[in-house]
Amino acid sequence: LCHVHIKTEVIMRKVYKLWIFIVIQAVTGVRTLVPLPDFESQCETRCPLQNQTEDGHGDVGCGPECKIKQCARGCELWQSALETSCQVVCNGTQELLPLKELYCVMGCNDAVNRYFHELRELIGTPPPPALVADTLTATSLSLEWDGPRFANISYLVQWRYEEIADTWQYCRNQSWGPHSTVQVENLQPYTKYRFRIALLLSPHHSEPIVSEPSLVISTLPGGAPASPPTIVRATAADPTRVSVSWEPGPFPHGPILSYVLQICELPQGYTALKDIPASENKDFYMFQNLAPSQNYSVSVSMRNAIGLGPPATTFVTTPAYSQVKETQQLILILGAQHTVISQAADLLDDPVVMYKTTHHIKGVAVHVRRELLFVSDSSRMVWVTSAREYTTPRPLLAVGNNITPHDLSVDWLNDQLYVLGLADSSALWQVIRCGLDGSGITVAVAGFVTKPHHMEVDPYNGYLFWVIQGPVGGGLYRLDLADISNGVKHEVIPDQILSSPHLGAFTVDHTSFRILVPNQLENTVVAVSLDGHEVTDIRSNTQQPQFHNVISLAMANGLFYWTNGERVLTEEYHAGQDSYFHNLVYTDAAKPSFVSISVNLPSSQPVPVPVNPPTAVQAVLGSHIA
Repeated sequence: LCHVHIKTEVIMRKVYKLWIFIVIQAVTGVRTLVPLPDFESQCETRCPLQNQTEDGHGDVGCGPECKIKQCARGCELWQSALETSCQVVCNGTQELLPLKELYCVMGCNDAVNRYFHELRELIGTPPPPALVADTLTATSLSLEWDGPRFANISYLVQWRYEEIADTWQYCRNQSWGPHSTVQVENLQPYTKYRFRIALLLSPHHSEPIVSEPSLVISTLPGGAPASPPTIVRATAADPTRVSVSWEPGPFPHGPILSYVLQICELPQGYTALKDIPASENKDFYMFQNLAPSQNYSVSVSMRNAIGLGPPATTFVTTPAYSQVKETQQLILILGAQHTVISQAADLLDDPVVMYKTTHHIKGVAVHVRRELLFVSDSSRMVWVTSAREYTTPRPLLAVGNNITPHDLSVDWLNDQLYVLGLADSSALWQVIRCGLDGSGITVAVAGFVTKPHHMEVDPYNGYLFWVIQGPVGGGLYRLDLADISNGVKHEVIPDQILSSPHLGAFTVDHTSFRILVPNQLENTVVAVSLDGHEVTDIRSNTQQPQFHNVISLAMANGLFYWTNGERVLTEEYHAGQDSYFHNLVYTDAAKPSFVSISVNLPSSQPVPVPVNPPTAVQAVLGSHIA
């Protein structure tokens, strides 16, 4: 550390027998004479009290009078102890002091502590330092300080990063100049700091007195980034994709222009490079078209106007293609005009009616784990019944809630139901949510002039998605579930992650972090990343596709099931031709009006689990459980 004394206007301390006078120059420039108590006399007055703390068993070699005398001797030596220590001035050379030296040290410490206490009261909290104009560079600056100054006190500059949780540290390179200024060097470029002045009252005693911190001071840009970003997570989403997310590093040394991502197959092989502009505010990327059962290195670097910084690197292994098939039979839940039926996808079993009504069904949703089926109809009611067998439905939401319900979607992780409906009061469409018993109704998002074509909640990733059709505002939208608080906060605007007027009903591939949505104009299905930055056509190899009019869409075992309102269709993959073919699954010529399709499989409503092995696991132990 650099202990530097201010050399200008040094204020000398004069010691008298009964009083110590300290001359202070205040901020106003007026000099005042402040008397300090006679610490030596106060200390000697307490020496008999120091003796009373003993029980008399340790008097060998130093009786009561000896102890008082040695204590008084320590009181006389307190000023000398400021430069060394009380043990030194009392001739204490052993770690375990004899009684004489011990009482001398006790008296000395009492006087020194009184002096420091009085000095702290006198000085108070000094003012903060300030930046000297025209001295700021990328790595150095000058500070000026108008605090009180004393002789025999060291003044050191301390610094702290403003945007990094850190403690105050002493500047290693500082030099005081004239007019109470100090030059501070070896700083990081383009970094926010705070500074303060530490007053060391004595080289060997007490904590320093510190000034108020300065305002935030940011150094100028200079040089390439000095630190790598922090990789928050890198994991294989599936056998052919790796996702990576990151945070910026602490020392970019200038405005970040882009993040440079690289993936390399190990030991050698496929390599891909991606430059993501910082203006996109993106901290997530998905590498695609990788090989299964391979080791990859993933690195992320920051780039500024000067150059590229050091990379943060981690390693990821893609899993093999799963050989485990869904053991449970695939059951389709089909919502028609007046009935909801449960139909095995292989059509070997007869369909089972799960719900029937004379009203027109508007929306259907299933909670797989709780085996609950939710239905909305033209009676302006939402009903709940069993998803396993036919039982008498019971009302969940009634007409009195001032909304005409349509589409339904289940949050299976938080046991909530999302309802898209027409608000009676405003004639505008909105999405509300409630508990599985109909309680706790909350407006999630409101103000739709036209009905969204499709709505679905994704509790796995924490979003609500919907599609608007048409040339005005047409596209795929996303709302963070954390921004729902009985109506969207005024400052929160839903994100349009894909702009297109021709999107159909979609499904969410939760564990792969993407939305699968038909582009009905192109007659295909595209995979859209959660932030909308990656859009990939995943059905360009379909023979005679039939995605022109998708009312409802579901996926199971990598294959789509959907309805156009008249028929229920699925697809079949031929590995030899690397092509998909469409097949008819179900039709009802008498009542051809289908409104929804769902799959009754646990894999369709996954529960999040750690993808990478947990680290730093801790346990909380109770009296009976851990």
